Amino acid sequence: MSKQRIRELLDELGQELGRSDVDDEALDLFKALDSDIREASEAEGASSGAADADDELMQRARELEARFASKHPNLELFLREIADTLGKLGI
Repeated sequence: MSKQRIRELLDELGQELGRSDVDDEALDLFKALDSDIREASEAEGASSGAADADDELMQRARELEARFASKHPNLELFLREIADTLGKLGI
C-alpha cells in the first residue's frame, strides 16, 4: 500500500460523506483526521514524537470507524481500510 492509496481512500471517503446523512460533529472529526493523515503521510523522516502522533492518528481513525459502524457501514469500511493502510505504512 502506498501514500497514494491513502489519499485515494480519503478522497473517496470524503465524497461518500458528502452523500451521507452524517452529523456535523462526525464530519468535522473526519476533516481534522483527513488533514492530519495527509500531513503525516507527506512528512519526511521521523521525529522523537512521531510514534506518539502516529498512534494517535490510528486511534482517531479507529474511533471514527467505530462511530460509523452501526449507522454508516459503508463509511466504516473506508475507515477500516484507511486504518489498515496507515498501519502498513508505519503511520
